[in-house]
Amino acid sequence: MQVWRQSGMKPWPPPQEEELVDLAAILGFHGMLNQVQYHQAFVENADMKDTAGGFSVHARPEELKTFGDEDSVNSTNVEESLQRVKDNDPKLKELNLNNIKTISIDTLKEFAEALKTNTSLEILSLCNTRASDKVAKAFAEALRSNKTLKSLSLESNYISGTGILNLIEATNENQTLIELHVANQRPQLLGVQREAKIAELLKENKTIVKLGIFLESRNVQVKVHEILERNYDEVRKDRMAVSNGTKED
Repeated sequence: MQVWRQSGMKPWPPPQEEELVDLAAILGFHGMLNQVQYHQAFVENADMKDTAGGFSVHARPEELKTFGDEDSVNSTNVEESLQRVKDNDPKLKELNLNNIKTISIDTLKEFAEALKTNTSLEILSLCNTRASDKVAKAFAEALRSNKTLKSLSLESNYISGTGILNLIEATNENQTLIELHVANQRPQLLGVQREAKIAELLKENKTIVKLGIFLESRNVQVKVHEILERNYDEVRKDRMAVSNGTKED
């Protein structure tokens, strides 16, 4: 796509990917970004011209992905993965243990303990692993020490409102986590007081731009959305400052 100026003049260059993403943030559309767009723009900070997803100049669909149900088999070796986290394996950037219901509570807590000193792992998924409040508490303690993890998923487990509050409060310690997913717990309802507390805690957080959680209160939903939008805008400004060489250390 080319935008032409007056006759005889050279065309304007097509808009760049980052410019379109930034415009979406300014207009309040950041919630419409998919995982591919977000990860490439902020985690990888990569050139998005020839990759799937994103606000591309030429419209094209994102490649269709298939996902198994919650009972699908995850063949990841738990013991081996735990050892790699403990050993701080520099090649282990992402670990998916979703749907492995045979992991004991003690083993999940070992992962949390190992995370305290791990400086390599960036994405950890533990959805549908029967994690409880004890596990949430262990990971909350880990988040207070770990400064490398960017995304933590604990959806579809047995974490109560208290456990979720512990996790969110812990993210304020180092201000490094970008995504936290804790939706679809049993029980799912948090209650008005806990939801209000979540919004209060998030006001102090400057890094989370994606929060997977079920909130019943419309008022809290709006507050949380505004906070995530604020954080997203700050990330955008920081990225632009780095690009322009004006960001202060």
